[in-house]
Amino acid sequence: MNDKPQPPRIAGNRENHELYIGQERLSALYQTDPMDSGPEKRFDRLTRLVAATLSVPVALLSLVDTKRQFFKSTFGLPEPWKSERERH
Repeated sequence: MNDKPQPPRIAGNRENHELYIGQERLSALYQTDPMDSGPEKRFDRLTRLVAATLSVPVALLSLVDTKRQFFKSTFGLPEPWKSERERH
């Protein structure tokens, strides 16, 4: 049995494009399962590059499902926010 959350079912058809895209995004998120995964150098390089390119002090790469936001990578955040990787 699959314990992973499933995206909500959307009534109707593709005429409501935004809801359809949202369901596709959630399906991809749940299939690839990056939520709760550990830090990865490739994503940390990306956030550093974004911060440097845009000349901003903070860059975040976050993943959002139906219940929470998970920060896959952060750059420039001070503690304790740097270590806290999730928001409900």
